[in-house]
Amino acid sequence: VERVQDVAERSWFRTLLASPRPEEFDAVLVLAHMDAEDELVAFLRSELRALVGEDMVIQFITGHSHIRRYVELDPRSSSFEAGRYLDTVGFVSFDIAKGGFRHVFVDANRVSLAQSLGMSVDEYPTEDGKELTSYIQRTLEHAGANVILGCSPRRYRVDGYLNETDSLLQLFMGEVLPKTFLKTFNRGSGSSSSFGHSENVLMQAQDWFVRYDLFPGVVTVGNVFEVLPEDDT
Repeated sequence: VERVQDVAERSWFRTLLASPRPEEFDAVLVLAHMDAEDELVAFLRSELRALVGEDMVIQFITGHSHIRRYVELDPRSSSFEAGRYLDTVGFVSFDIAKGGFRHVFVDANRVSLAQSLGMSVDEYPTEDGKELTSYIQRTLEHAGANVILGCSPRRYRVDGYLNETDSLLQLFMGEVLPKTFLKTFNRGSGSSSSFGHSENVLMQAQDWFVRYDLFPGVVTVGNVFEVLPEDDT
């Protein structure tokens, strides 16, 4: 792993971008696993501007912070971050001659995608898509993902706060933990354990370990993995 600042000083980097160039190009596209407003994005924009001039379009496609964000860095440069975990189809375009950018965030579901293509939901599935859907369904069945565990009375949201009744994190902290992890230490619901009450219990988790909303209705093994995909959860 090398520092961005060091790579920007390498001869191959500067020779590729500065005039006279080995090959001409109309715009610069940067794929960066960084926040849309990361200080390294600002650094790269400054370095690129010094090499390609003020008129060339520079488009950053960013990530890492897992949100939807668009930032105009200068009149001919922008940074675009399109959501997380395949919940968003992001589209950005720019006018090479005049400058200016357009972007849109499309919810990654059949209704939104069909609308974006000017189609009805019934028209949207292709033969290849149907075949892939069938393959996924067979795989889930084979893996036991369709086994029913219970029912959810409502929708629990990933972005809900702990003091909200429809918060998925609150459900996990208030219902799941006491009946599973804490039960092992005789701190939650159920029978006692070999651990004494005098022992301290610590659980550390990132706030993003819950990944996807839990919807009302039947809950399967697959739904649990969608909500909590990490192996150590």
